[in-house]
Amino acid sequence: MRAYELLRGCAKGHDVEVWQTGAGGPDAELKLTDDRWHRYPAREASRRRHKIGVLVDPLPLAAWSSTHELTRRAVDNAASAGHDLIVVDQYSAYGLLGLLRACGLPWIHIEQGIEWRLAASIARRAPTPYGVILNASNAARAWWWGRRTVREADGVVAASEPDAAALRAWGARRVHVAPNGTRIPAAPAHQPRPGQARRLLFLGSLDYWPNVDACEWLTSKLMPAIRREVPDAVLTVIGRKPLPRVMRLHDPASGIEVVGEVDEVRPWLAGSDVLLVPMRAGHGTKIKMIEAAANGLPMVATDQADAGLDYGAAGAALTARDAPAFVAQTVALLRDPELRQRLSTRARSIVAGSDWDEIGARFAAWLPEVAAARGAAGVPVR
Repeated sequence: MRAYELLRGCAKGHDVEVWQTGAGGPDAELKLTDDRWHRYPAREASRRRHKIGVLVDPLPLAAWSSTHELTRRAVDNAASAGHDLIVVDQYSAYGLLGLLRACGLPWIHIEQGIEWRLAASIARRAPTPYGVILNASNAARAWWWGRRTVREADGVVAASEPDAAALRAWGARRVHVAPNGTRIPAAPAHQPRPGQARRLLFLGSLDYWPNVDACEWLTSKLMPAIRREVPDAVLTVIGRKPLPRVMRLHDPASGIEVVGEVDEVRPWLAGSDVLLVPMRAGHGTKIKMIEAAANGLPMVATDQADAGLDYGAAGAALTARDAPAFVAQTVALLRDPELRQRLSTRARSIVAGSDWDEIGARFAAWLPEVAAARGAAGVPVR
C-alpha cells in the first residue's frame, strides 16, 4: 500500500511508467494507460524449492519471487526510453542491483521496513525448527543485501525516523522519511460511547504470520482473561486472505467472531469500542493503528506494535509489555468512557500529518534532488 501511495504522489507531478510484479493495476485516479503500466507475474516457488531452495538461494525469498527476466527488462527499458530516475520497491532491488549499477540512471530504493529485523523477529517466535532456520537464514540474507543496496542507491526511502537512523548507519547517502499513512476522513468513523464498552476489534492481513501469531495469542490467552473481568466482551477479527487456521479460531460461545475479508473497514471501526493490536513479532509502523487513530477508535497495543509510532508515549493509545498488562489495559479501557474519549481525541490530533496525499506530495518533491545528485539538475523527472 505504501509504495502505491508514493506512486500516486509521483504521478501527480511527473511522467510515470510502471513495471509491476503480481496482480492488480492502476486505479482511475492514476490515469495510466496499459502501455504505461506493465504487469508481470511473480515467480512461484515449488514446494520442494520453498522447503529447501530458499535456505540456500543467495536472495531472500521475497526478492527471489519478484526478480526474473521480465523485471530485468524493466531496468533496460528505463535506461533506453529516456527516463531520468528509477524508483524500485524493496525486494526487487536486491536481485537487480547489478543492472541498476550499470544502467547509468539515478535510482531510489523504497524500504518497507528494515527487512532483516522483521525476519529475525519472526525467527524468534517461529513454532517449528524449520521456521526458525528459514527465518534466521532469511534475516541473514536480508541484512547482507539490504546493507549493500542502501549503500549503492542514490536515495533511500525509510518508513520511520528510527528506520532512517538505521539506514544512515548502514551508509545510505540520502534518506527521505515517507511513513505509513491513511486517508484521513473529515469526520471520524468512531464516536466513543458512554458506559462500559464490550466490542473489541482485531484488524490485519490474516495470511501474514505476525498477525496470525497475534490472533492465536489473543484468542487463546488474552480473551479468556478479559472475559473473566468483562464477561460480555466480544472480539471480532477482520482482514484479507484469512488462513484456515485463523478461521478455525471462530468461537461465538467464547466471544470470538472471525469474519475475515470485508468490503469496507470503516463500518467495523465505527461499530467497535476498542482496537486490539497484540503483535509479538514483526517490524515497522502499523497501518491498522494509523487508520484507527484517524477514525477516533481507542486502542491497546503491545510495545512491539507501537514501535515507530510511539502512540503510547503521546497519550494516543494504551500500551503493554506482556499478557497481564495487556489484559489490564484492555479491561480498564472498556470500563472507562472518559479514558476512551481522551485517547480518541488525542489520536485524531497527532495523526493529522499522516495523510497519504501529503506524504506522496513530499516524496514527489524530493525526487528532483536525487536526480540532481547524478548531474541531472534542470532535467524534468519523469
